[in-house]
Amino acid sequence: MRRLRFLPIGLVVLLSCSREEPVDTSGLEKGNVVISLSMDATGTDAGPASKSVDENAPEGADDFEIEIYNSKGTRLYRDTYANSAGKEIPLNSGDYRLLAQYGDSAAVSFDASAAWYAADLQFTVRPQTSESVNATAKMSKVKVAVNHGPNITDEYADLYSTVKQEGASSELKFVKGETRSGYIPAGSLVYALYVQDKETSEWVYYHTDPVEYAANSFVTFNVDINRGVGSLGEVTVNVDYEVDGITKEYQIPATAGPKDAPAIVLKGFTDNAFSFVEAVGYEGVQVDLQAMGGIKGCTLNILESQYLADKGVTGSIDLLSSGSPANETLETLGFRWVRDMSEKRLGSIDFTHLSEKMVYDASSAFSGRFSVTLTDMLDRTVTSQEFTITQKPASLSFSPADFNAFAKRIKGLEASTSDGNPESITVQYSQDGASWTTVGASSVSGQTASFPDITGLSSQTQYMVRAIYNGNESNATVPVTLTTEAEAQVGNAGFEEWSDQDVKVFTNGSKTQKTYFPYAADTEKWWDSNNTATAKGTGLPDPDPLDWVGTSFPTFKCFPMVTYTGGRNGGRAAQIMAIAINNGNTSGTSLSDATPGELFIGTYGGERQHGFSSRPSKLCFYYKYTPRFDNSHDTDTFRAYITIMNGSDIIGEGSFEYTAAAEVSDWTKVETDIAYSDYTAKATAIYIQFRQSTADEPVYNMNVQITYPAGTAGVHGGSILTVDDVELIYE
Repeated sequence: MRRLRFLPIGLVVLLSCSREEPVDTSGLEKGNVVISLSMDATGTDAGPASKSVDENAPEGADDFEIEIYNSKGTRLYRDTYANSAGKEIPLNSGDYRLLAQYGDSAAVSFDASAAWYAADLQFTVRPQTSESVNATAKMSKVKVAVNHGPNITDEYADLYSTVKQEGASSELKFVKGETRSGYIPAGSLVYALYVQDKETSEWVYYHTDPVEYAANSFVTFNVDINRGVGSLGEVTVNVDYEVDGITKEYQIPATAGPKDAPAIVLKGFTDNAFSFVEAVGYEGVQVDLQAMGGIKGCTLNILESQYLADKGVTGSIDLLSSGSPANETLETLGFRWVRDMSEKRLGSIDFTHLSEKMVYDASSAFSGRFSVTLTDMLDRTVTSQEFTITQKPASLSFSPADFNAFAKRIKGLEASTSDGNPESITVQYSQDGASWTTVGASSVSGQTASFPDITGLSSQTQYMVRAIYNGNESNATVPVTLTTEAEAQVGNAGFEEWSDQDVKVFTNGSKTQKTYFPYAADTEKWWDSNNTATAKGTGLPDPDPLDWVGTSFPTFKCFPMVTYTGGRNGGRAAQIMAIAINNGNTSGTSLSDATPGELFIGTYGGERQHGFSSRPSKLCFYYKYTPRFDNSHDTDTFRAYITIMNGSDIIGEGSFEYTAAAEVSDWTKVETDIAYSDYTAKATAIYIQFRQSTADEPVYNMNVQITYPAGTAGVHGGSILTVDDVELIYE
């Protein structure tokens, strides 16, 4: 039996990479496979059943060759079906492919031995099982017949028809009076008819466009002349697909012959010029050739091209000469033409692949001036008008700015091209300008490529960035130097610095209450609280329109209270509360106009922000929390909030809200992301706020003992939030 020489594309790929070599099967679970081969889709009979041809059909399946390949293309088994049927074949668990064949796979012939039967099946073996694999083999060629009708036989002195695969050299030739059927591999088939005029002895050529025909088809071309019209009329193609009958009709004009002179048409050129950019997909840039009497010769005339001359390609290149060094060089550069256009009516030279093969070099970019000469079988010649082909660099637009550089990353880079392929743009970064790291695009929209963040950088460090097209050093932008930001932190981040002042708290009496401020001196102030809302005294800021003079202190029963307490590492921490002094009045009215306690960056009654020029990735802090419950048993919550600003605009924002109905008595770490809505603005200020209650009027309990620097007190108390060690994280 002849070995396999042609298979459908899927099988060709498999066999082209197949190999026979030892396979390490240690540690793999085993299974078995039992093969059953039939020639009927029912899988119950190993003999011939329903098929379009029966010539050369095997009497049974025993003569089929069986091959098994693993998923890597390694052949693991080969034997006849007679030696394989019913046999348990041990295989490792996994995916496999079964090939079964009988006959000659590649022959194009009238001989019945050219009929070829094959089956191709994928299957899976599971561990510790015995699988049954049932494959159905069918005739895997196309059977072809041609009937030359009586009218066309009488009309012309001689005639013949050909059928072949598109692009192939082997063909079936049906001469006048041929009654046999032939066999040809399935695929895109071209039918052609040649007739000889009785008076002039001139041969005229007709052909149909390629048509796909499936394996196991029987195609009959019926050709004749309609006497009523007096010219060649129709070619009727009958296709038998075992069950479904399909008829295809083609109109073949009788005027299509060698009467027209050869012609050349430029397509896709502008004013006879084509300019290309590497890595861009072009369509329809070609020279179309037409010779109704058949193409005898075709040359590409290189009128001027230093680029090609440097590669030894000059003069007129015979495109019908296969294997010449000049032709091979042109092919490596992306020139494409119809290889077998000899004696054909149509041909073409395609330039759309130049952009795939030629890398732009500023010192030696491709350019050339050309023409094409076409000669037909009657030795009539035509030369095209001159045309030029040039290569140009892709335009690149890339404008990184200082706002793209964060402390440890570069964000928001974009690059665009007006005439190139945006998917071929990458960005590169470097510290020394010699060693570059490449980053591919994360998305493309229109002609613009967007890039992911460049991460893992060092703060306060200079980096060069550039855009580069298709990895080509000759097509890159001038490097731009960016300096990453500092990993700046807020002042008094551990809340070690405080000051205090006495404030009178009762209408009748002389008692005073110490009020605490989260800064040692006003000139070093980062943080403030809303203690000032109720605890005003001499020298304190007065945002309210009240005329308080000298040492005349106001009187309050309920106010926010921000103090310090013991810190996480032995120092101090900020304690944020809302309380009312318990003077024996235990009614709810003692919390009239109650306000949650707040600790924040800025000044109460003034600007709630502090100058800041870095853009952190996260806010980190440690906290403890004692939530209070109201009479309906709803628990309180606290909130941390951060904004990064450019002027009065918020460009970055993050928040954390504690919602669990439980006390947090141990120091607990929080990291909350800062999301940036605007990457095109630098930071000018920062604002952080800690609020012990998210309610407009804080939840409280009566008769609560609190501890603060001045001692302890029984109060109407709200939730207590303790915060320490604020840190800004840069990633």
